[in-house]
Amino acid sequence: MELDNRTDTTRTLSLTVSPDRGEESTDSWTIDATSTIRIETYPPLDSAATLTAAVDGYETVTYEWAGDEPGNSLSIQITPDELTFDELIR
Repeated sequence: MELDNRTDTTRTLSLTVSPDRGEESTDSWTIDATSTIRIETYPPLDSAATLTAAVDGYETVTYEWAGDEPGNSLSIQITPDELTFDELIR
């Protein structure tokens, strides 16, 4: 069953971080029922890592974090059409 991304049901954004050094961790945020855009930021990572974001109704997306530029953060943007990662240079 395909979900309508303009749903009035709350959903959960899950972010799994699998660093080259250290242990894998998963954080979750509740996405407001009426939101069509939600941006979350993740603090800088100490090493390279694979980040995976998942939300019901969207394709799971993966981002390869280089980890060699301190001061950067990651933005996860959710629109009615897609789930994307963007690196924020601070």
